Amino acid sequence: MRSRLAKLIKPDTDSIRFYFLCQCCQGKVERIGGEPVRDNTIFFA
Repeated sequence: MRSRLAKLIKPDTDSIRFYFLCQCCQGKVERIGGEPVRDNTIFFA
């Protein structure tokens, strides 16, 4: 399915995210196209 979707989108303007919903993989995201993901997390020690 990913390869078929990748052929259909315009990577400069479109993006597709795959969310894995099992307990162990909830934070894992796969993307095709779009802007890079930004991590704006601020940590104070």
